[in-house]
Amino acid sequence: MQKFEINISGQAHNNLREITKNKILYDAPSALKFFNGFYNDIKTLGVFPHRGFNLINDLKAKIYKNHLIIYQILNTEVNIIDIVDPKQHSIAKKYY
Repeated sequence: MQKFEINISGQAHNNLREITKNKILYDAPSALKFFNGFYNDIKTLGVFPHRGFNLINDLKAKIYKNHLIIYQILNTEVNIIDIVDPKQHSIAKKYY
């Protein structure tokens, strides 16, 4: 079985930090679980990169705790581009 290298963009890291900061205000333990769980969840894309659904411009997405992980598959790499809350339509619509 082919393994894909996972690369996470600065934008995805920054958005994850912002989402986590907002969650800390309401429930710090669940915010930490969300943060750590994101990294565990994207590891699965290294083995099953095609499991997400298709978006525009050869982008794919998978759902993680009501958020969209936006990524692209290039050769043997999975590039994590962003993580967004689909309820924030002004941000999420650039990927639809």
